[in-house]
Amino acid sequence: MCEVVPINGSAPAYFYHMTRVILKEAVHMGFDEDTALRLFVQTMKGSAEMLLNSGMSAEMLEDKLCLKGGTTLAALDKMDELGFDRCLTEGIKACVSRCKELGNL
Repeated sequence: MCEVVPINGSAPAYFYHMTRVILKEAVHMGFDEDTALRLFVQTMKGSAEMLLNSGMSAEMLEDKLCLKGGTTLAALDKMDELGFDRCLTEGIKACVSRCKELGNL
């Protein structure tokens, strides 16, 4: 059951945290927070619908957005360089580990 917690129980907090980071940067760039929030949330909502209904994997959908030399690829390359995948992976492992610790109390 502990393996479900980071994928389902804690996952909304990951989304909310990412939203906070993106909103902070959007405001820094000149957006008002409400507009940035609406843009980002609608984008995530549409992205979730694509994952559920397109018949394509997350990897396939990501690849369709990553044009060689483009802005999306530049962002993802920087995230890779800074260890985004590792941060997520280690966070998931920490969540599972803490769940198991709490189960042993």
